[in-house]
Amino acid sequence: MRLLIVFFSVIFCLILSPNALSITKEQRHHEKSLTELAKEICSSELIIGKNVKTKVLANGKIEVSFFGKKGGAIDGTFVYDKTEWEGRQRVLQTHQLEANKIHTDCMKEERRILRKNYTPPKDILAKRLDAKDFERRPMTYETALKECDTYGGVKPAKVPNRDNKGLWNLSLLKTATISDSSTIAGYPSRHTAIRGIDGWYNNCRSWIPATNEKESLSIDFGQSVSIYYIKFGSENQPTFNDRSINNWSVFIDNGHGYKLVKSQNNTQIHRTRKIQFNKKLEAKKLKLMIHGGKKGVSRIDELEVYGDI
Repeated sequence: MRLLIVFFSVIFCLILSPNALSITKEQRHHEKSLTELAKEICSSELIIGKNVKTKVLANGKIEVSFFGKKGGAIDGTFVYDKTEWEGRQRVLQTHQLEANKIHTDCMKEERRILRKNYTPPKDILAKRLDAKDFERRPMTYETALKECDTYGGVKPAKVPNRDNKGLWNLSLLKTATISDSSTIAGYPSRHTAIRGIDGWYNNCRSWIPATNEKESLSIDFGQSVSIYYIKFGSENQPTFNDRSINNWSVFIDNGHGYKLVKSQNNTQIHRTRKIQFNKKLEAKKLKLMIHGGKKGVSRIDELEVYGDI
């Protein structure tokens, strides 16, 4: 019964939160810890010296620390007004039996008060990603269009900075940088590495290496990120129908060197395709290696990496 109460309490709070999809793992841990603490407070007796310690501050407020089973993963302190703390103790004495019909209400109210009065021991609530943390390169459609020809009538098209589940396109982080193994000759300002993560689809805004041997496009995110899936293709909107990607491999580096996480041969990827990983990947860098293209050297229209921090 207790587990069901905690489960639905967490779900309720996530539904109410407009940024639930973009909270960090530290924030999720923080919210879970507060919920567990509220459950313990509402389910059993508070004993001064055994599972709770109080201290009267100079301003008359009460500093409260929970420890032992009740403290759980909460390392910080809670500061209450004197009357609020004394009032909580009187109320909780009548609420601490789980069979009590108002036990759920007790948990909800206790969790609200814990959140209001909590002071973390350090800045565990890391900043959430926001649209201002991302950029297209260039920022405006007008500039992107000027740098392109429109052969075949296909103009630049915006790459999303977020998917429909709230995951961010980490390739467009302002902190992200890009490098490649080589660039096709004859196009000094086109088909360079930056075109692989510039936030614009279609041929003139794509990366093309010099050969069909093992060539790579590498992203340094400038920070640690969590990656759920990537997307890439030769042409998001097929026009030339050439330069498909036949063989590919994905590597990540979390600070200890690159390791292979997924690869496939004889795939014939042309239109943008989603590549899902078996689990969330923690990384600082990601490298896509391609070789053996069809109808010319392989092209990467855009390398999209979706996840959070």
